[in-house]
Amino acid sequence: MPAALCIAILAVVLFAIYVIVLYNKLSVRKNQIKSNLSTLNMLFVQRADLIPNLILILKKHVVFDEEILQNILSLRNPVNSSNSKESYLQPEEGNSVLKQIIFQIEDDPELKFNRQFSQLKYAFTECEQQITAERTLLGKSIIKYNNSAVTFPCNVIAKVLRFTPYT
Repeated sequence: MPAALCIAILAVVLFAIYVIVLYNKLSVRKNQIKSNLSTLNMLFVQRADLIPNLILILKKHVVFDEEILQNILSLRNPVNSSNSKESYLQPEEGNSVLKQIIFQIEDDPELKFNRQFSQLKYAFTECEQQITAERTLLGKSIIKYNNSAVTFPCNVIAKVLRFTPYT
């Protein structure tokens, strides 16, 4: 009897170890899905933070261009439209307005806009690529988990321990 009892105890221990291994396999795959979802949510937040910055830079550039255009148009318009003879800005006034325009251009040159816009566009594109990669990884993780949860012998453990497939 002692040999039969040892074999029975060994069989129970081996079965318990096998159940633990299957449980751990399901748990690891379920945790991988949760991790992928968390990373995906973080990337969505990052993308949502980039969009207002991109819009803000574009708005600043449009306002800047609009101001320069208004200044240039003011140089072309007559100062007094009441006279029959069109009188334009005097050379001194024209020089001061031109200096203001030049200072504006030097203060926020096109190059500065292009660099900031390019950096934001690159960050946005990179974020989109990471989202695509993470979605692919999430899909693969869900497939692995679902396959484990519905195939024998893991499906028995999954049903007993209430591991449900992701849909």
